[in-house]
Amino acid sequence: MGRLSECEVHDVTHAFERYQRQRGHYPRFSRRGVRVTVLPSYIVVSKKTRDTYIPRETLVPLLRWLIPLVRRMEGSFDPDVAMSEYQAQESFWDEAQRREKRQRR
Repeated sequence: MGRLSECEVHDVTHAFERYQRQRGHYPRFSRRGVRVTVLPSYIVVSKKTRDTYIPRETLVPLLRWLIPLVRRMEGSFDPDVAMSEYQAQESFWDEAQRREKRQRR
């Protein structure tokens, strides 16, 4: 392999530099009031008046941890259903204890 010419060296930039040159801003998207902006060295997650900055070197391990968790939660986990099941079981136990007390009298 030969050396890169001076022109080729200057064209090696961050993946989103071309996007930014064409559109005047870095990639961004928003959903449900949360706005995510992808910058060369960090990701900005904004919600109303709060901004959270996540450095790129932290993002990859975070995603490796989050993706399996989200996949697990996606199909089966609903906090409202879990809470109602818990409350139904608790009321069943309470009723069973009441019946037991009545029988002892």
